[in-house]
Amino acid sequence: MIKLVLLFYCFFIPQTFNAHLLAQIKYQGWYKSVYSSEHELNSAFSDYSLYMSKTKYQESLFRDVIKVYDQKKTRPFEYLYLVEISIEKSDIKKAGKYLKEGKEKYPDSIEIAYADINYSIATEPELVEEKAKTYSTKHYKEPSLILYSASYFEQLSQLNRDNNDNYKAQLYFDIADRFYSYAIAFNNKNSIPFLRKGLLYYKLAVDVSKNQDSDLTTKMNLKSKDEDLKREAMGMASFYSVTISNSLSFALSNFKKAENLDPYNLITLSVIASIFENAFKDEQMSLTVRTRMKLIQSGGKIESSLF
Repeated sequence: MIKLVLLFYCFFIPQTFNAHLLAQIKYQGWYKSVYSSEHELNSAFSDYSLYMSKTKYQESLFRDVIKVYDQKKTRPFEYLYLVEISIEKSDIKKAGKYLKEGKEKYPDSIEIAYADINYSIATEPELVEEKAKTYSTKHYKEPSLILYSASYFEQLSQLNRDNNDNYKAQLYFDIADRFYSYAIAFNNKNSIPFLRKGLLYYKLAVDVSKNQDSDLTTKMNLKSKDEDLKREAMGMASFYSVTISNSLSFALSNFKKAENLDPYNLITLSVIASIFENAFKDEQMSLTVRTRMKLIQSGGKIESSLF
């Protein structure tokens, strides 16, 4: 089995809109109407599960947003919050009402685009891909819309793979892959889509490797005297091997592009060091990358990218 450390992957677990909302609230200075300080606001948002549960922070924030809404002074990011919290409360009808109003008042707002995508995820997931493409074309300076949608389909792919539904897992994997390609097409100077696309394939290699290790039937049939069983097992073993090899190679190719665009990104370097050490057994290259990481962490400068 490929022994891959995937802590870095956790950094890219898809987030909902809350980070974007937090930034907007800080920018507007709006937090002062609810919290005594920015520190208290950060504390309220620091734990997503706490934030989305019925805490004093959520309820206080929700009451404040409703006050603004009742005064007919609702801004785009407040509509975003109203849509999302209504979805969380399973009040889809009210979420649709807030979304409709937001789209009528602020048709060109990036926050309303996020609200619309969130609403589609909850009600009509088959529309998410087309909506995200449309909004990303409209808000071409906001590749986060595409990455947000890619993360959603990546999660669906992983969930179905974990449930052994390989057909749906591959279906959603392909959609996520297309989204990362869209993001690259919109801006091929941004390292993040390359990194995320690489991680998509890297995780696939890990999952297929785990399946290979746990597939005792194939291992047993490879030793069978029954030629049909043996031939079937050889085909499955070949599938595992080719899929892992191709996925790792494709992942590394994207990681290299990400490093070339942003050579100071420690997450990218960590991934590259790990894949060289654990997948390709190239300890020397892994050491080279880790040495560079230490240099960057100590505040040192680098002359150029590695790749």
